Amino acid sequence: MKILFFANGKSPHTKNWIEEIADRGAKCYLVTDQSCDLKNTEVIQVKGETTLNQILAIPAVRKITNKLKPDIVHSHYITSYGLWGRATRKHPFVMTPWGSDILVTPNEGKTMQYYTKVLLQGADLITVNTEQIYETVHEYVSSSHIERIQWGINVDSIEQRKFRTNGSSISIASLRFWEPIYRISKIVDAFDLLVKDLKERTLTLYLLGGGSQEKELKEQVKRLNLTERVKFVGFVPAESLGSFLSEMDFSISLARSDGTPVSMLECMAHGVEVIAADLPSIRHWVGDDRGTLVDGNNVVSVYKGLKESILNSHEGKNRVLRAREFVEKYANRQLEMDRMFMLYESLVLRSGR
Repeated sequence: MKILFFANGKSPHTKNWIEEIADRGAKCYLVTDQSCDLKNTEVIQVKGETTLNQILAIPAVRKITNKLKPDIVHSHYITSYGLWGRATRKHPFVMTPWGSDILVTPNEGKTMQYYTKVLLQGADLITVNTEQIYETVHEYVSSSHIERIQWGINVDSIEQRKFRTNGSSISIASLRFWEPIYRISKIVDAFDLLVKDLKERTLTLYLLGGGSQEKELKEQVKRLNLTERVKFVGFVPAESLGSFLSEMDFSISLARSDGTPVSMLECMAHGVEVIAADLPSIRHWVGDDRGTLVDGNNVVSVYKGLKESILNSHEGKNRVLRAREFVEKYANRQLEMDRMFMLYESLVLRSGR
């Protein structure tokens, strides 16, 4: 079985998905506009950093597809790589929205809504990882074309950190990019209130990722006199994330819209207590007291959520245990990719290839 993927080659989500499928015996190819290296996968780089470049690249994409003759074409992210997948005119065609491409982009106007509709309705199968994304996709296509598949994590390989109670030193991590959609500036403002309130604690905020707001975030930290308390860590490779999380007590995410962030699942598996903006997709994982949900647009709500979590360490221990159990049951990457591989096989069988 040959599968041609269109996706962001630098994303760990892409790497994990394709390498898992390749490990199960599929011959995998990736067309991307990013320079990357994937195990057991032939990577073909095509210029497509802008919408214009994506359109201009369509003849090259079709030529590549006709040469490879894949059994399946699979696009990750609707409003970029979805165009290339749809433009191949090959079937079976699979599409996987990631979050903002289905929850935000179609709301930018009728043109983007129609564009999204055309791309989705060209797919034979659409995989989703949250109920919110499922319901939104269902507005465009029949439920018979949609399957729930989680990115998942390798839970069995993750050792849960020892829970620390009543410590005077508290480490908080933000694992999201420094972009407006993730509201990092509100995390910093809430952290400032926390530092002023819990003077007896040594609080440190670690900002992982990187992004366009780096300069203004550093200026904000300096203005609030938090230079010694806020650490701009930047990008942490996937292979180093586990050892980093083993030193953290809490993680915080205030995304305006989200799918199922793998970074959050990693935290839950490692035993890092999660504080997150109350979104339908996040509520599925953090709800039922497996973490703390806050109003991501309200700094005081975020501050109170952090403070309550820090002060109530006994309940915090129960929360992280419940969180670990939940991801073990519902976010096991091996089981999810087994299911995905069977879906690919079913599509090929039905297509008569």
